[in-house]
Amino acid sequence: MTGRNERVWGQSLPRRIRRRLTLIEGPNASYHLLKNGEPRCASPFNAVLPTLQLKMKLNLSLSTTNIWGLPSAMSSSLFLSDPSLPSTQTSIDIVACRYANALTFVLNHLPNVNVISLQIGNEIDYLPEAQNTKFWMNYWRFYASAAAFARTIRTSGISSSLSVGVTASLAGLTGGRGETIRAGLDALNQTISDFVACNYYPLEAGGSQARVDEIKNKVGHVITVAKLKPIHIQEYGCQSGTVAGSSSVLQTTCCKELFKVWDANPTKVTRLFLEFVGVRV
Repeated sequence: MTGRNERVWGQSLPRRIRRRLTLIEGPNASYHLLKNGEPRCASPFNAVLPTLQLKMKLNLSLSTTNIWGLPSAMSSSLFLSDPSLPSTQTSIDIVACRYANALTFVLNHLPNVNVISLQIGNEIDYLPEAQNTKFWMNYWRFYASAAAFARTIRTSGISSSLSVGVTASLAGLTGGRGETIRAGLDALNQTISDFVACNYYPLEAGGSQARVDEIKNKVGHVITVAKLKPIHIQEYGCQSGTVAGSSSVLQTTCCKELFKVWDANPTKVTRLFLEFVGVRV
């Protein structure tokens, strides 16, 4: 789900098109634009999205959760190198340049799509390197360069600067994963990001009314941490399966609680994406 005044993806698409343009379905609720280095379904995106006045939020990242996606010639250990060394800075700049080339390649195949935001990193606080302050200094350098470039891109569908962010877990943003991570994310968001993005699965450790009762305060903590920045809740998932100790009732309550927070903070939470997760035996 996107902002209140925007249309929900897939709602008006014919079934045969929905099957081809899977953006919010599947196990990871994401659509991979590239396959074996080549764009897939770019033409349908260009044709269908503008016609239906649908907008796209693009996630093009170096990593997702604890998995890196760097080119084979590069190693994640680079992000643990001494950030004060010219050799490290040059290497990070090369990563940023490769990222800029990849972003250009993708958007050149989506010239008519109204891309409204870009995520440069998904749950980066889960990377093993994230416990090290050197990682955050090096990622800051990469992110600053990549974001600056992204904001210069113009296509038929992008007429102004892209809004740029980096996604983290709610726990990472609010200190639940340690001060090094919290401070690193805060530096990225307050000096580079246009918005603060987070993923939150309230029932991840097992469904219970007690966990539902925590939602208001936990999302409220993110609002405080974001300061003046708007918030994009990239993933909000509540499972319903009995194996996870949950139920459809808890799932419904989980969603309602978030909507209450959203209603109370409509100018702060400006994007929301729901994931309905069912866990079966």
